Amino acid sequence: MDVEFSLILHYSRRSSMEKIVAENVSATLFLDPTYREIFQFGLDYFQRSGFKQCVTRDLLEDEFKQFFLKHEWPEEDYLVDVLISRLRDKFRRIQLQSALRDIGAKVMDDTEDALLEGLDRFSRLQLDTTSQDRTFVFGQDFEKMLDVYFSRVLEKNESYDEKRHRGVYLLDDTIDDFTYGIRKSELAVLVAAPNVGKSWVVAKAALEAALRGYRVYYASLENRDELTRGRLECLLSGVPYSAYERGELTLGQVEDLKNSKGKLEQLSDNLIVDCPKYRKERTTYELYTRARFHGADLFVGDQLSWITSTGKVGDKTQETSDNIADIADVTREMDMASLWAVQFNRQAGMAKKGRGGLHHIALSSAIEQTVDWAFSLSRTKEMTDNSVSLFEILKSRRTDYKMWLLEWSLRKETKIKVAREYLEAD
Repeated sequence: MDVEFSLILHYSRRSSMEKIVAENVSATLFLDPTYREIFQFGLDYFQRSGFKQCVTRDLLEDEFKQFFLKHEWPEEDYLVDVLISRLRDKFRRIQLQSALRDIGAKVMDDTEDALLEGLDRFSRLQLDTTSQDRTFVFGQDFEKMLDVYFSRVLEKNESYDEKRHRGVYLLDDTIDDFTYGIRKSELAVLVAAPNVGKSWVVAKAALEAALRGYRVYYASLENRDELTRGRLECLLSGVPYSAYERGELTLGQVEDLKNSKGKLEQLSDNLIVDCPKYRKERTTYELYTRARFHGADLFVGDQLSWITSTGKVGDKTQETSDNIADIADVTREMDMASLWAVQFNRQAGMAKKGRGGLHHIALSSAIEQTVDWAFSLSRTKEMTDNSVSLFEILKSRRTDYKMWLLEWSLRKETKIKVAREYLEAD
């Protein structure tokens, strides 16, 4: 059976085209350029009609005269579901064989490079051939959607599984109760000026989610692994980081550090910390492939500017735009929540009360447009003197905006928690 040829029969059938669209079949899966062109023509026609009309046989014959002078219409009429499955299998097999040949040729020269290329190509291949429902007919599906909604509401009064309906835990009970966490496929960023503490906050977010049973993959791209481990140990045990870093913990504090093993048991194997050292280890697909391998619910990245770009080298704005687009796509495809630390630009410090806005995100407006959540972290001199910082929602697709004061301590103990809601009158 020639799968690509057999599919031509289905381009003039509405039910088949609806299935092709719902299954996210793309022209990329066609290896023969002529069949790819015919498929794209039929798909474009169906889309332009508002998914109501299919291309006719006469129009296809007129558009591709040379092809139909040499070929008759397929005689065998196979089910479109079978053809779609065969098309994907054929594409996977050929692309996988090609990747294995290319990687095999590199193994003797550089095993690490060969491994990373394999991870990247296999991940892309899986994403390219993943089926997903892209459309629903609102009028037909409305009643079913209502049933799902009401059954979910009723569960709250019966055996309501809160974790199943909420997103991954976010930082602190007060913030999590307001936001309902970060849901799977949502992309969030935490933006702050340099040296304000965003690395501390994303580390805290990773730790708190893991303590509550979520599986977290924490990629610390900016800081060395010793620094990352030390911060997590102090956040977990509460011992003062300033004394920990200088090696000046008291005997009692050393005991507190040792006694944090109970919390470590809570963590189990839920927190995977990755501190990649080389550029080739910091691509979006390499990092997210590792996260998926570990079954992550939440990906935490510190920070975005350290991602290795696959876009236009030398153009930082373009690189950042490409990176955030890739991260958003992979976050949705892999169905995990993502939280990334990002920097404000220099103009943020001149904004009202020193707080930057969405338009102050460094390098790229694409971040502002792409993310589902944008949080900011800032502090004035007065706040610094009082050991507090301001945590603010800059963008949300499903909640109002709100601000909280975070109690911030690294000297007497290591603690980051919500003190109270912050009002503009403050």
